[in-house]
Amino acid sequence: MLVGAFGCALAVGPPTDKAVAIVNGAPISHTMIDEYGLVFTDPEGNQRISQSDLLLSLINQTIVHEEARRRGIHVDQADIDAAIADGPLAELEAGAQARTGGNDALRRRMSAFIEMDRVKADVVAELVADGRYGTPAPEDLTGSLLLQHVWSDWLAERRSCAVIVVHEPSFDVPSSTPGQTAR
Repeated sequence: MLVGAFGCALAVGPPTDKAVAIVNGAPISHTMIDEYGLVFTDPEGNQRISQSDLLLSLINQTIVHEEARRRGIHVDQADIDAAIADGPLAELEAGAQARTGGNDALRRRMSAFIEMDRVKADVVAELVADGRYGTPAPEDLTGSLLLQHVWSDWLAERRSCAVIVVHEPSFDVPSSTPGQTAR
């Protein structure tokens, strides 16, 4: 069993049929990992990211989704349509649909991406406003290392206090999660 700081727990238990991991009660299935992994597959079919990194990304997305609900952040179909049509994603849509399992899978990925972007903007603005990271000028936050540092700190803190149960010991995400130690 792996235990995080402040009584937060991370456990490795027996495998189940449906969930590879459970984050604060929300399951992450093999299907979710496989579908997400298609995003990181090149045209030749080679996956460019490990299964453990895919699981860590989905753990982060689950935590961000909880935060989005808490903050009242919603993503609707119009947001997804605009992101696909207006951004650099318009060029990638056809290839992405083929690699990510079709239009529905692409829309789920886009929804998660938009949601994460909105939560990140709220969290960073809030943490910077309360002075935790000094008083940077707004232009210092746009695409900056400081922005990534603030966001990474927030995610690591949230992961360390989440109840994360990993049902398959072959996924080594728990040992690489900051703030959590083996017992």
